[in-house]
Amino acid sequence: MWLPDYVQIVPNEQGEMGTPSFISFNSHECLIGTPAKNKLHTNPQNTIFDFKFLLGRKFSDPQVQEGIKRWPFKVLSDQDNPKIQVEWKGEMKEFSPEQICSLFLRHLKVSVDKFLNSLGCEMRDVVLTVPAHFQDAQRIATKEAGIEAGLNVVRILSDPFGACLAYGLDKKNPPYELNILVFHLGGGTLDVSVLTLDDGIFETKAKSAWEMALGGKDFENGLVDFFVRKLKKKYQLDVSNDPQALGRLRSGCERAKRVLSLFPEADIEIGSLCEGFDLKRTIKIQKFEELNMDLLKRCIQVVREVLKEAQMSKGQIHEVILTGGSSHIKKVEELLQNFFNGKELNKSIPPEEVVARGAAIQAAILSGAKHNSMIDDIIWYDIAPLSLGLETTGGRMLVLIPRSSVIPIRTSRIISVDSGGLPGISIQVYEGERALTKDNYFLGQLELTGISPLSTGKHLLEVTFEVDVDRVLLVSVNHKLSGSFNRVTFSHTKGKTSEGDVEKMVKEWEMYGEKEQPLKYQVEARSLLEHYAYFLKGLADSSVELSEEDKSIMNTTIDSILDWIEIHPMATSEDYETKKSELKSSLKSYIYILDPSSREPTVNDVD
Repeated sequence: MWLPDYVQIVPNEQGEMGTPSFISFNSHECLIGTPAKNKLHTNPQNTIFDFKFLLGRKFSDPQVQEGIKRWPFKVLSDQDNPKIQVEWKGEMKEFSPEQICSLFLRHLKVSVDKFLNSLGCEMRDVVLTVPAHFQDAQRIATKEAGIEAGLNVVRILSDPFGACLAYGLDKKNPPYELNILVFHLGGGTLDVSVLTLDDGIFETKAKSAWEMALGGKDFENGLVDFFVRKLKKKYQLDVSNDPQALGRLRSGCERAKRVLSLFPEADIEIGSLCEGFDLKRTIKIQKFEELNMDLLKRCIQVVREVLKEAQMSKGQIHEVILTGGSSHIKKVEELLQNFFNGKELNKSIPPEEVVARGAAIQAAILSGAKHNSMIDDIIWYDIAPLSLGLETTGGRMLVLIPRSSVIPIRTSRIISVDSGGLPGISIQVYEGERALTKDNYFLGQLELTGISPLSTGKHLLEVTFEVDVDRVLLVSVNHKLSGSFNRVTFSHTKGKTSEGDVEKMVKEWEMYGEKEQPLKYQVEARSLLEHYAYFLKGLADSSVELSEEDKSIMNTTIDSILDWIEIHPMATSEDYETKKSELKSSLKSYIYILDPSSREPTVNDVD
């Protein structure tokens, strides 16, 4: 929480500054946090973790299927939505990921309420943070979980932005554009993002895909697998099929990992691990690094990939911020520092607290707090993960907001449509990178009803796409003739455009993009020509500077271009661009009257 001039991290009921994302169900209660995590080895089938990973995903998602192979708890399909099955109070129960997440958030709310009550205040609004790679469906599912937990969620904040807020406030007005790399190594995943900070404005340049098998638990798995092999080879003990023994071994390896972040060796002592065998072993940091060298190398490879996507060299990065508890691993810090040629890493704030501190600052900004000038005038820009557009003639995709556009964003386009003699018009909205809508993701449709069929010509519509700071898409359509208006909010319902969907679409774009580029250029060129023609027509009709004769000349010329478009729906992009130039040239004198700023400079102007 934000207090005047500083951030206060609120402890949970156990006095911890962080709460592990674990929930354990048993015959009489539901445990959350560290008490639940301690039950992983005695009650593995009913101890849930990684539930945030399942938010907003389909059961058939390949990454969900991969996770199911590794989780000790059951995940079932309910119309392709994942449901987690547990035994609670003697009955089998099924929970959606949102319900599990809401239980966890409700538990945190209780701790925060107690703390705030002791200060004589209460919690009204909440900022929730999510990994950078979370897509819209996952963000919306997170918000739904918060609402179900009784929270008034005012913003969903990306983890790297939270980190930048926590560290970058004193640099918000540098004399140059500041490039920041945020390296988040948490318990379950690795996220790497590149952002820029310029005049108080943050902008995301690139971010990594979901690295499911690259987090703190995977480093622990390296130790666990080592001991499983060792026990089987040296003592003929197989603990791989003993969930309780395996859970206790995992807990011991986790403690060892934490100790090795501070000291050169760690002791693992587990009494009666299996068949009365007592495990006592000292593990040195060199062995830990050897066992996990593939993971360590992959961490640096992800950094390389994100820098490539951001079109930056490592020398262009001014700041490197570490977040996530597993970034304490010494070899991770060493490899990162070496990669960035000895650059000092930002780790003065405990990595597990960085994002929470940034969220508190964001909450202060949203609440209008003026206690500290550091929080004034900070703006965050994210990017659109996939292109957004609508279906046009021949099932082609007309893109209004291209992939990687900075958001929030608002754009409009004038289009013409044929209603087929019906008293209504339907606009189909899609997301994706392919030239044809059948290869993209259908988000929904917007209907305009009560429109009189036209005897000749087409309906003229102004379509506006707007994406807000929470990445929610608002589509509005205005019928130019009747004034009929409608708008629809597309919050990307559950199961739409998950991280796996985005990765699949980007790979397909890389595979087919060059082949489909001419078709995409054609659709865009036709739309721009049509938009420009109707724009000029609107200027002419509303002009007070032009005579009626001039208006008639303009409309005749514009109508001939629109007729040509109707006759040539599949012309090349070059043909459409040529026609636009012809239209502009033939009406040049009238355009100058309507818009003097468009006049090209003459020799006299230059003199």
